[in-house]
Amino acid sequence: MDKKKIGILTFHNVYNYGGTLQAFGLMYALRQHDVLCVDYIQEARDEHYNSIVSKNYSLKQNIKNIIKKGIFKEGVQKRKAFDLFFIKHLKLTKNKYTSSESLKEIENIFDILISGSDQIWNPFFSDGIIDTNYLLGFTSKVKKMAYASSAGSYSFSKEEKVILAKYLKEYTKIGVRESFLKEQLDEVIAGVDTVLDPTLLLGAKDWRTVSKPLKIKDDFVLLYSFDHNVTCLEIANIVAKKLNCKVLSICPKLFNNKGVDIALNNVGPSEFIWLFDNAKYVVTNSFHGTCFSVIFRKNFVSLYKKNNPYRVLNMLKIMGLSDRVVKTTGDMANLNWEIDYSLLEETIEKEVRRSNQFLSLAIENI
Repeated sequence: MDKKKIGILTFHNVYNYGGTLQAFGLMYALRQHDVLCVDYIQEARDEHYNSIVSKNYSLKQNIKNIIKKGIFKEGVQKRKAFDLFFIKHLKLTKNKYTSSESLKEIENIFDILISGSDQIWNPFFSDGIIDTNYLLGFTSKVKKMAYASSAGSYSFSKEEKVILAKYLKEYTKIGVRESFLKEQLDEVIAGVDTVLDPTLLLGAKDWRTVSKPLKIKDDFVLLYSFDHNVTCLEIANIVAKKLNCKVLSICPKLFNNKGVDIALNNVGPSEFIWLFDNAKYVVTNSFHGTCFSVIFRKNFVSLYKKNNPYRVLNMLKIMGLSDRVVKTTGDMANLNWEIDYSLLEETIEKEVRRSNQFLSLAIENI
């Protein structure tokens, strides 16, 4: 295979485990090529993650953030851990870009541009409009493709589907993460496939190369809830009692609850990987928390998320793990606690192989 210069546009520069690790995953999967993440700074998302005050917050919330983040420096150590991971493991373009005009510069850098994974096509993350830079609309000179691009649970209007079709018709290959998005795109453009999130393209051995151990001696149930869900905490305690181990939480808003035995506030991406690898059991309502549970072949449950269920449901269905989704603590009574991965290995590996082949063949045939 010829070595190609590839640029990825995705949500790489966020203080979010899933966003950071999916960006690394796609780069790692393409490591035989010259790959860079395009350091595109999207204004709305940058404000959300990096600004102490925001026009989208109330006055009360902005004052609260000034006190917590500006005065008491809440989250500073965690951000440093993320920054270290960015520096060590994400290869970025030399320049930063903030507009379609500035992005035109990369026409002369890459052979291929990839609309990467995460919810880059979800208007919710770009002030309510589709950011056409994530549809690579700033150039017509470079070959384009999409890998595991997503819009979460967003339903596009007719007008928005016209916009999508306009830009996606220039793509040589389109792979999206959820069947929900494929079904919408099928109405306006042909040849859309579904593929796995980039984190799942790597095996446990690959992820351990960027893992960082923590000094935790006790067996623990890992609690990871992106939105600090109390039901997740209740389920984690049910599991911990059954397994006679501790509840370890990386959810700051749940730290004061009596059900948490070990609270970690400054976990970076590398430590995050180690925690999943070493957990006795995982309780999560996060899509990427579910992905890493599968990667490390953990016993786990994934709490149903009403506002964005498709990501988890789609991924677990194709891997034969739909029964790992629970909605209430009552569901635990009928749960098969142990997962026999030996029965699922062939299915999981087949899906991983299919997505890796989609990626390699799409690039090879451009």
